Amino acid sequence: MTFARDGHWTSDIEADFLARLAATGNFDACARAVGFQPASVHERVRKWAAFRASVDEALEEADTRLEFGLIAHAHALLRRPGEARPEGEAEVPFSPGEAMRILAFIDARRGGRTSRGSRKGPAERSFEEAIDSVMRKIDAIERHEALANQEREEKDGSEACGGEGGG
Repeated sequence: MTFARDGHWTSDIEADFLARLAATGNFDACARAVGFQPASVHERVRKWAAFRASVDEALEEADTRLEFGLIAHAHALLRRPGEARPEGEAEVPFSPGEAMRILAFIDARRGGRTSRGSRKGPAERSFEEAIDSVMRKIDAIERHEALANQEREEKDGSEACGGEGGG
């Protein structure tokens, strides 16, 4: 098991998280298992498009595994009483209610109707677009600082005039 050290996400932690997610489909439990709060990992999904793609792939794999498992249980229900169970079939009793809940959740997640992590991340953009965005922000900061300096100089100049005349 790989745990986070000092709250830093590493490639080993990411691989561990994605493997657990592909095996279980339980996002929150997988986040906790690697030492992070689910909200932190949801935030990472929103910020990093490549990670979001990996998570989507792992969830798709988990959904497929769960669906096949549910289908296997459904086939087991069709077996005649006393018929031998195929090798490798789980001994866990099938719960139709639980199966429907899992299927409903899988359908909701595919349709984007789950409440956790549903906020969209920033739009993907090219390197050039990112550079342009950063440069516009720097220009805005410089304009703001120049205006603040100008206002400060005007204020200092008017105080200097007012201070000399009042004495």
